[in-house]
Amino acid sequence: MRCPDLGKLMAYLDGELAPDAADGLAEHLAACARCRARLATLTAEQQAISRALLPFQQASQHLPVRAPAPGRLLNPSPPQGGSQTMSKYWKTVAAVAAAALVLGLYPPARSLAGQFLSVFRVEKVEVQHIDPADVEELQQGT
Repeated sequence: MRCPDLGKLMAYLDGELAPDAADGLAEHLAACARCRARLATLTAEQQAISRALLPFQQASQHLPVRAPAPGRLLNPSPPQGGSQTMSKYWKTVAAVAAAALVLGLYPPARSLAGQFLSVFRVEKVEVQHIDPADVEELQQGT
């Protein structure tokens, strides 16, 4: 087996590979010091990201989770319900703005944000063309 790309190593680390692919990669890792080092680096980065996000996770645990009304997904607005609710809304907006400012201006934070976003990787993009005949076929259930 040749050395896997970074995406495959990340999928292995996340437990997203099929069992046979994971077994093959584990065998390769046992024999390849370079790939073990790359995997160790990815593991360290993943742990650093988890530590960096921990305060945000802890801060958000007390927030209520509720689904928005169907029409609110495309047209969000601040919640109604008095000054205390508005205060919470604006505190959240301020916190998000401050985090965006820090991530944008502080190079190590920008790098950490880039590493975090690399977790959401896309390996293949395929465009599907759908014409009205296809839609009719789907609606008819054929």
